[in-house]
Amino acid sequence: LLFWPSGLAVLYPYPEAGHSAARIVFSAAVGLGVSAVAVAQGRRRPWLLTGWLWFAGALVPMIGLVQVGRQSWADRYTYLPHVGLILALVWSVAQAQERWGGRPQRGVRKNGKPGRTDLAATGLGLKSMPVALAGALVLGLAALARQQTAVWQTNESLFRRAISATENNTLAHGNLGTYYGQQGQWGPAEFHLQEVLRIRPQDGGARYALGNVCYRQGRRDDALEQYRLAAQDPKQWEAMNDLAWLLATVADGRAHAEEALQWAARALAAAPATKRAEIWDTLSVARANAGDFAGAIQAAETALDLETGAGMAAWRARVDQRMESYRQGKPWRP
Repeated sequence: LLFWPSGLAVLYPYPEAGHSAARIVFSAAVGLGVSAVAVAQGRRRPWLLTGWLWFAGALVPMIGLVQVGRQSWADRYTYLPHVGLILALVWSVAQAQERWGGRPQRGVRKNGKPGRTDLAATGLGLKSMPVALAGALVLGLAALARQQTAVWQTNESLFRRAISATENNTLAHGNLGTYYGQQGQWGPAEFHLQEVLRIRPQDGGARYALGNVCYRQGRRDDALEQYRLAAQDPKQWEAMNDLAWLLATVADGRAHAEEALQWAARALAAAPATKRAEIWDTLSVARANAGDFAGAIQAAETALDLETGAGMAAWRARVDQRMESYRQGKPWRP
């Protein structure tokens, strides 16, 4: 990664089954071996120990020993621990150059002429070679970095790259599924969301997104099925609300009124306080379907009282229209 950045991704998923014992043992052996060498060389080459301790210490927060978020490691932060490796490398190269080319002898003049230092004593070729190699390395890394930035141009390119560089990346598949769904590309959207569910069948967020894809294609029965599965996750209040809405607005809504009321009540309990206006609106439709028009009006009024944000005039007008149906003793139908 330090000398040839390739195979990079925005997120590396943590293995569902964890890391194998062989991999853990091998990694521990390498780490202990390098540590032993650095300690043994501590007196003769102190920069090796300093660089290794810097690298190992700065690497701890990003290699998954302490799990933070969904990533198994975060190579985007390696610039900090790599300072230690570069320190050890630069001092080692300087020592090798001095050993092979001789220590520079300042003040030695060639042929006694003033103003010219005897470069033969320093080994001109050996002195210039590291500079040339460092320059070539910087230019190469600059070209690779420029190529890598192209991956970050769009959501599609970013997450497609993550899928190609990793395995079982549910975050990348989920984001691509949502992205394609927003673009109306139903086939790719469904494919990527199904990939998430293949890896994590209980992923409520992917179920809900797949339900939205089905609904936008007019596949109400499929959407109902996915919303029901997603709503098993106690955090998926949006799936609960949309499930209640679909049940309350079907042609035979009265037959499903009781189930719609139950899901709307669960959504209210699960949703944050700032998101409950829409659920009260759903609850008003479900109550009207159950024949409770007074309760439907009360729920619609609560929805209007809760939603005071700017830009909601059209939504408030639709709620007012539904209340007019309730006042006439009629359930509302889309």
